[in-house]
Amino acid sequence: MIPELPRQPMPDWLAAATDPLGNLPIRRLLADSVYYPSCSFDGQPIKYLGGNFHSFVYVDYGVERAEMIDQLSNFRGYRVLAYRDVTPHELTPHGWTPIHPTRADGDPNLHRGWIKSPFGVWAILERTND
Repeated sequence: MIPELPRQPMPDWLAAATDPLGNLPIRRLLADSVYYPSCSFDGQPIKYLGGNFHSFVYVDYGVERAEMIDQLSNFRGYRVLAYRDVTPHELTPHGWTPIHPTRADGDPNLHRGWIKSPFGVWAILERTND
């Protein structure tokens, strides 16, 4: 935790989370969250901002679901209390139309093999004593 930033109390929605997880509280979850695109499995934001923030949104097109679940179960200093898949409807309840790249964006096939199938997982982790 960074002492120069205010320590935040655990949000009520997080304190009430149980296994199995119920409805995804998307608006409350995203409020005051740390958003980390192209993150891979970098735990530094949680290491340094845990306590200042309680919700971290990791996004990376180069990560497969099985690899992410494995990394969660081996996330040093934490244990998984609960997790479940997130449906596309939970993330975009009013639908979503992707904007496809144009020639001005560069070659859309350049990284095609790197991009994995999309998925979403909601996980609640607890800090361990070690």
